Parts: sequence; C-alpha cells; structure tokens
Amino acid sequence: THPPSRGGRGAVDAARAMRCYYEVLGCEPSADADALKRAYRRAALRWHPDKNGGSEEAEEMFKDVQAAWEVLSDAKERAWYDDHREAILRGGAPGSGGGGDGAHGGGPPPDEPNLYQYFGSGAYRGYGDDPAGFYATYERVFETLAALEREASTRAAQRAAAAGSARHEREPTHLPAFGGSSASAESVGAFYRAWQGFTSARTFAWADKYNPNDAPSRFVRRRMEEDNRRERKRAKRSYTDTVRELVNFVKKRDKRMAVVAAAAAKREAEREAARAAHRAAQDAQRRARVEAARAAEAAAAAAARAARGGSESDSGDAEPSDYDYIEEEVYECVVCDKIFKSSKQLRNHERSRKHREAMDALRREMLAEEEEEMLAEMAEHEAAEATVIPDTGDGGTALDGATETGNARTESSEAAEEEE
Repeated sequence: THPPSRGGRGAVDAARAMRCYYEVLGCEPSADADALKRAYRRAALRWHPDKNGGSEEAEEMFKDVQAAWEVLSDAKERAWYDDHREAILRGGAPGSGGGGDGAHGGGPPPDEPNLYQYFGSGAYRGYGDDPAGFYATYERVFETLAALEREASTRAAQRAAAAGSARHEREPTHLPAFGGSSASAESVGAFYRAWQGFTSARTFAWADKYNPNDAPSRFVRRRMEEDNRRERKRAKRSYTDTVRELVNFVKKRDKRMAVVAAAAAKREAEREAARAAHRAAQDAQRRARVEAARAAEAAAAAAARAARGGSESDSGDAEPSDYDYIEEEVYECVVCDKIFKSSKQLRNHERSRKHREAMDALRREMLAEEEEEMLAEMAEHEAAEATVIPDTGDGGTALDGATETGNARTESSEAAEEEE
C-alpha cells in the first residue's frame, strides 16, 4: 500500500494546497523580486489575523501567503516551482511526474505516489506528532518512497537470478526513516544526508514509447529500444529531481534542523579546541628546540674557548703563533652538532642538502620566536600608552594640574628676577 497516493492529509486541504502561489500573493508569474515583495506585503497586511478579528479564514489565508512567500522568495525554489507549476496545480496528474514500474502504456501506474501535493503547507497541519502533523505526514511519504526502492531492488535481483547472472544489478541503498519531532540530531542528519543524494533503482518501464515486439525488423527494434531507454532515463531524472526537491522543501521547514545545527556547532567548537591545543603543544616543542639549539651553540663555543686555553697553558709562557691557533681550531657545525677534522670537511658539510635544510628550519624557528617577542613588546607598549591619566576632580587631569603648577612657578621666578 502507498498512503501518499490516496489523499490523506493532503486531500483534506487539497483546494487550499493547490492554489497557485502567484494567485495567493496577487501578482503575475513574470513579477520581478521587488514586485513580488510588494505583493507579499500587501497580502500579509490584508490577511493578518490581528486585522481580521481572529477569523479562521484569514488565519488559513495568512498561512498560504507565508507558504507562497517562502517558496517564491528563494530564487532556486521559485525556478523549480515555475517549471512544475502546472503539474502541482493538477495535483500530480498522470504524466506530470514521478516514475513507476508499470506496464508499457505511456503513463505512471495508478498507485504512483502523488508527490506534488506535498509541496504546500496544506499537506500538514502543525508540527505535532499527530497523524495530520508535519512529521507523521512526511514520515508516511518517505516510507512509501523507500518501500518502492526496496521492491525495485528485489525485482532487479530476481531478474538477475532468472538470467543466470551472479552479479546483482544494484545494491540496495539504505534510506533512513524520517522520524518524529523528538528524533535525535544524529538520526535527522543521517536522513537528510542519505535522501539529498537520492537516486532511484526503479526501471521506469512505463515511460516506454514503443513495444519492441511490434518491430518489423531488427533495425527498427534497435531504434525502438534506444528511444525507450532515452525516455526511461528522462523519466528517472524527473522523478529523482522531484524527490530531491521535496527533501529540500521539507528540510527548510523542519524545526529539528535547529537541534542539528546546534550539535554541529558544538562538534566544530570541540574540534577547534583540539586544534588549538595541538598548535600550543607544537609551539612549545618548537620553542624548546630553539632553546636547545642556542644552548648547544653556547656550549660548543665555550668548549672551543676552553680547548684553546688548554693548549696555551701546555705550551708554557711562549707566545703562540698564528699557525698554532690554526692547528688548534675546532671545526664544528653547531646546527647539526658535528665536529670535523678540517675546514674543508666543514665547508663540504655546509654545502650539503641536509645542513641547508637544518639551517632553514632553525631560521624559521628563530624568526617565529622573534616575531612572537616583538608582538608581545608591541602589546605591552600599546597597553602602556592606553593607560588612563587619573582625573583631578575639577574637570582637568593630574597632568593638567602639574602643567599649571609648573607654569605658575615659572611666572613667579620671572617676577622675582624682574624685581631684582
């Protein structure tokens, strides 16, 4: 059974649900964005419940105005509505959309779900979990669509088995249930992720234009089969687009999405905190490496000085020659922590790729640390400049008072000098 194809909540409000949105707002389909907005404001003002004494008719009309504006104010939704407006107003009459696996005959089967009646606020009443509410209504719709996909996968497996093929034509895709108003954020997110990428497994054989068995020759038969494949592909694309558009329509009005958004924001905040902690740990490690490199450099320099001093004491009081210093010089690469026997070996090492990479890394680390120190000094300087000079209580500042006192003293001194 396929409840959505047999009226239900949508049939109760069919007359209201199938009204043209442009008619509801009182404007032409060719109206631009500004004209559409003006029409919406006029209609909302006319049918607002507060201006109509709580009239039930005004309340229903106001809901229609809001629903029309939600669709037509969105450029993408308006374009889709314009393309399918006639089918929506017909309530999804045969041949207007969908896709089934009925026999060859040029139209969808009688029990094909009528999806177009669910593109209006008249398809549901309120956001409760009662049978006429938003969640129960669309739970039935999506369960019907999922059941059709399961049936199509089963038939595909049966055809493959009958043909002696070990390969399944298509693995059935899991389509989660819509759920109720209290569904968890995880299940709601899983539903929309799966259904927004919906692709049907159905054959859409009803879209065939010809019966290949009636072909007078193999050439004509092949042409018929090509045309049929093209029509099936077109019907499948139309059906897939309609289902996906319905998913987007429902998602935009699903109040549970606020919970999903909050959960996503919380997860992102946790990930950002973890990234910040990781960056802090990396910065600490980098600073430690820089300090270690500086300490190693200082220790190596001290060791070199000590080695030269020991050689001087061993040679007595004689003044060492320049050649003695050259022979006793330590050829060391502080960056790579290596000692060489000659200057030639040291120069060869300094030209090596490994040494250059180590030097580049050390430069980057030292520059980064210097930049951090500079930023810290700038921050301290700005904080010092921003210090507020205390008020003296008479509308001026302490600095003003000090200036006035200094001026007074200067004037007194000048007066004394003149008297003398």
